[in-house]
Amino acid sequence: MVTPERSAQGLEVRQVSYEDHAQLVSALKGVHTLISLIGGDASALWNAQASLLAAARAADVTRFAPSEYAGIGYEGIDLYASSKAEIWTQCLAAKQETGMEVARFNCGLFMSILATGTSKGITEVGRREGAETGEEEALAGLRPWNFVLNLRAGTADLPGDGSAKVAWTEMRDVASFMFHALSLPRWPENLNMRGDLRSFREVLEIVQRVQGRKFLVRENSIEEMEDLAQEQGKRFYNQVRVALVKGYCDVPDDLNRMFPEIQPIDCESFVKKWWSDFPLPEAAWEKDQAFM
Repeated sequence: MVTPERSAQGLEVRQVSYEDHAQLVSALKGVHTLISLIGGDASALWNAQASLLAAARAADVTRFAPSEYAGIGYEGIDLYASSKAEIWTQCLAAKQETGMEVARFNCGLFMSILATGTSKGITEVGRREGAETGEEEALAGLRPWNFVLNLRAGTADLPGDGSAKVAWTEMRDVASFMFHALSLPRWPENLNMRGDLRSFREVLEIVQRVQGRKFLVRENSIEEMEDLAQEQGKRFYNQVRVALVKGYCDVPDDLNRMFPEIQPIDCESFVKKWWSDFPLPEAAWEKDQAFM
């Protein structure tokens, strides 16, 4: 299926059912590299990707990258342990049994979420991409999410004391690193990247300076976050925060060193772009989106 918009971009869309193995295999015939961008709940991350990987093996796909795009590992995060971890185990089996190259693209946290709530207007980049607002442009395909920091409300719900190092990578920079990785003669099992390495405390200092106001700050011990993870709808949020304290998102810069020509945006530049020069209310706690 080729839509006029995709055709103009030189892209082909192959419409398939993930429940139809033969159809998936047919769609993947002749494909060298398959990169999964599937997101959502554990069922989507597991069922659709398991079908995709099985079809990739049958179609003799050379390279496969499952949907990762986070920190390294899955320990203590139930959503990932029941989906991403299982898929990665299958990927390693495919590598051993067929010689398929498999790799996890690890980027830490998406820097783009730091634009959630911005009132800044759209730029030429956003207009070219079809975004309708500045926030939509900055999020670059992500849904709005006040994760730890609510930059509009002026609050910081820190993991621990907020000092753990975190890799941050803007969505378009993730795409640039992945595009360049296609040229590597062989893929290692982990393809790590980062746009910046900053603790939440460091990002908070940047935001307060750019916005010209003090945030309301709350520190959370590992024990407190583990207790909060037992509450309905707060498991994923708090399990990830616990993992952050333990270094989950301290992702190395392997792809940065392989491709020094890529100059990713850093946290300070991103925050200045999307949060400078417009008025904001006095800081106040809000109910944040702590789903799954």
